[in-house]
Amino acid sequence: EALSKQSPEEERVDALAERLKRAEDARQELERTIRANHRRYAEVRYPPPLDLQGIQASLDPDWVLLEYSLSEEGSYLFLVTRDGLEVHPLPRTREIASHMERVRAGVASPGRLGGYVRSARWLYEELVAPVRPRLDGKQILLIAADGPLHFLSFEALLTADVQGSDPAGFPYLLRDFALGYVPSASVLPLLSAAKTRESKAAKQLVAFADPVYGSGSSGVADSGALTRGAVGERPALQGLSRLRRLRGSGLEVERIAGLYRPDDVMIYMGEDANERHIKRNALVETARRLHFAAHGVLNAERPALSGLRLSKSEGDDGLLQVYEIFNLKLEAELVVLSACESGLGREVTGEGLVGVTRAFLYAGAPSVVVSLWRVRDDTAPDLMLDFYQGLNQLGKAEALRQAKLTMIGAGRHSHPYYWAPFVLVGKP
Repeated sequence: EALSKQSPEEERVDALAERLKRAEDARQELERTIRANHRRYAEVRYPPPLDLQGIQASLDPDWVLLEYSLSEEGSYLFLVTRDGLEVHPLPRTREIASHMERVRAGVASPGRLGGYVRSARWLYEELVAPVRPRLDGKQILLIAADGPLHFLSFEALLTADVQGSDPAGFPYLLRDFALGYVPSASVLPLLSAAKTRESKAAKQLVAFADPVYGSGSSGVADSGALTRGAVGERPALQGLSRLRRLRGSGLEVERIAGLYRPDDVMIYMGEDANERHIKRNALVETARRLHFAAHGVLNAERPALSGLRLSKSEGDDGLLQVYEIFNLKLEAELVVLSACESGLGREVTGEGLVGVTRAFLYAGAPSVVVSLWRVRDDTAPDLMLDFYQGLNQLGKAEALRQAKLTMIGAGRHSHPYYWAPFVLVGKP
């Protein structure tokens, strides 16, 4: 009897094991409930595993999927086309992350490149060059990132040694391909099958811009010095009221609206750029394209509290957060978030980045344009105008590529800081 009696430590271990089992049972029950009652969320949050044939069938002939899997034990690149699969080993995560951070640091401001050139060259050689022969004849690279690669703009990788110091002449990967990003290969069928329902009454464009941020936000002397900036890891609502007003965002949507017939556009600016006009608005639900030009708010610890900072309205705090975006029902073919770091979030194992981008995909949009770092309030309008002009003749990924090449070619804003943050997530 004495031998069979458990020690206090063994009893604690058994108790913890039982709690863990109950928690896992509850998680599985919650997942079953979500799959049954919230189909769209389940498709994005818990995409069913696909076999190779299912992934290949989701790819157009001129697309190629590059899916990355990183770990310290072993990292791999999976190349998938409609007719083939290749697997290539990669360096360890810490080495990739080290070079990625140098690239990020080099493009974080327009006045320096730092270690960007060497690391952008190294990353290309390790992440893309091994499969370059298989990319001939392809037009679009679909990137399914992992780990630190979620924060990398692949467009800014360098495909050859740099000659000279002028960024306008650098051999960016962007020059060879249009790029798009997907949460995972399993989401591809959902994105490829997405069909927008365009009614005769639907607006071609519904845009929100130039929100009012508190009583002191109206007096901005020089919008050219502003960035559309996140306010920190744990943004407080009182801190949000001190954000500076973005005059350039109003110019941005006015210029884009000029590409459409007046009856096909609805713009909400100033005090009207508020949550009420988003969450309870049939024009937003049925719009073909949605555009938000505002400050982004990043909360990496609690990604559901990240969002877009808008004007306050009665009953709303002015912060359109991830959990609120999940509740939207959108028919748009494209959502553009011309806001700082709107493409960031928190990485969750098996799910990728949880944040604003994932929320809009769940809400119904098959394609979302977002930014990976701070964007200038005076230069973002030029790139966005060129992007929308290209949408009339080109696919979304190619239109964004051409807009970036135009900015690079103009010379003045050829540094990757200006054009590389904007990426297309979802259907290209």
